[in-house]
Formats: sequence, structure tokens, C-alpha cells
Amino acid sequence: MQATRLSEEARPRSRRLYWFLTLCIFVLPVSVILFFGLVVPKLWPSRATLVRRLDDGVAVMRKYCAAQEAYKKTDWNGDGKLAYATSLAELYSRTKMIPEGMMRAHGRNGTPYKGYLFLECKTMAAKKINWKHDYALCAIPATYGKTAVISLIVNTNGTVFAADLGPKGTFDEDYPEDPALDEDWSWTEEWES
Repeated sequence: MQATRLSEEARPRSRRLYWFLTLCIFVLPVSVILFFGLVVPKLWPSRATLVRRLDDGVAVMRKYCAAQEAYKKTDWNGDGKLAYATSLAELYSRTKMIPEGMMRAHGRNGTPYKGYLFLECKTMAAKKINWKHDYALCAIPATYGKTAVISLIVNTNGTVFAADLGPKGTFDEDYPEDPALDEDWSWTEEWES
């Protein structure tokens, strides 16, 4: 009778041990794999995703340059003088050469396009931009670390400069005289259009 009693007490323990081992061997590893496979990539994009977004951002900046050059070939206001478009909305409405999403991503309150927000620079080398001769555009990550990490600038010469301005990245409304030498922003990489 006592042997029967021991085996009855041992059974619930063995069942608990069975379920505990099943949990440890199967359920926890599967949960960890699902967490790191599905949740983490949404919280922290991979390096490949950020590089792709950087490439997309550079491509959009190049489209902006091409659209500006096309825009300047027509006297849109009839004053006999050719000039560049002073806003993304004007550039989009006249040429349709930039994506509509880029136009909607204008300023801090815009809807991000390819992970970026865009704003025209107001000055070049601390002098007000003369839109008859020049243009400049700045692009910043819509949400630093999630949508992108690199800010971009481009001007009339078509060279896209890039810099990691950190989480506090703000629009650089003054296009530097020489971005490659600008100590404030450390524009370190460039792409020729």
C-alpha cells in the first residue's frame, strides 16, 4: 500500500516536471525567436534597411535636382527671367518630376516620404538664396533611428552631402559654404549626381 502511495505522489511531480521541461525546451525558445524575428525589427530597423532608406533619400534628392533644372527652362511667371522653384509644392505642381510624397513631406509637420522630411534652405553660406541662380534643399530623418539616421543636403551643383546629426537633427536652413569642411555639421560623405 505504501508503494502505491509513493507512485501516486510521484506522478503529479513527474507531470509538473514534464510540463516545465516542455515549456523550457519548446515554448520559451519559440517565443524568443518570434520576439526577435517579428517585434525587434519593427522597433530597430536593420542596418540594411537604413542603408536602403539612405539610398532612397539620395535618389529623391537627385530627382529634386533634375526637376529644378527642368523647371528653370520655362519662364513660369512671365517676367522674362528664368528661375528655380522656391517650394516643393510649386516644383511638383509645375513639373510633376518629384514624387507627390516628397511634396507632402515638406517641413517638420509633413508626412514622411522614404523615411525623410524635406525643407528648402533659406540661405547659402549665410546669404539669402537668389532663386534665379541657386537652390538648396535639406532632408532629415522623420524619426531618427527608426526611419533613417542620416540627414542630407543638396544645392545647385548637384552633390548630395550626408551627415549623422544625431537624434536632435533639425533642418539646416543655411547651406554651408563648403559642406565637406563644415565643422558644425561634419558632412562627411557625398554622392555625385
